[in-house]
Amino acid sequence: ILMTAPVAMLIFRKLRLELQNPQRLHQRLIKSLIVAALAGGVVAAGVAVLAGAVVSFVYGPAYSEAGDFLAALAWALFFLLPNAVLTQAAIAMNRERAYAFIATMAAIFNITLNVWLIPRHGAIGAAWATVATEAWLFVLLAIGAVSWYRGMNTVVTNKKISA
Repeated sequence: ILMTAPVAMLIFRKLRLELQNPQRLHQRLIKSLIVAALAGGVVAAGVAVLAGAVVSFVYGPAYSEAGDFLAALAWALFFLLPNAVLTQAAIAMNRERAYAFIATMAAIFNITLNVWLIPRHGAIGAAWATVATEAWLFVLLAIGAVSWYRGMNTVVTNKKISA
């Protein structure tokens, strides 16, 4: 997650600069989401394939079974990187309160999943709860971004009509 911070800051700056031009903002957001999803998918697939070997190398063969947890958890990256883009978009569009609400809903979803999955599936249940939470956060943020963009577009269109 920490590795996404510098990239997210750059994305925020670019999105903020496009705020007055909704069309360009939309284009930059879509491009950023595609790149983030592709990068997340490639990294997730790589980590998932190499997880067992990485865990064995770093912690020793006694911990090789933990590779299954890392492989499952890696798939959260597919959603985590686009979520970083959508988070920056929310802030750039001055939607901090909506973002806080969405993040709270995702946290409640995560806690609920953990309470349900961990007793039944142990640590792998926690890993899948993380992946599901990132996916749910992506859905909520994407719906929010579409709504926020439409609202911006309406304001810009109304300004042009009244001018």
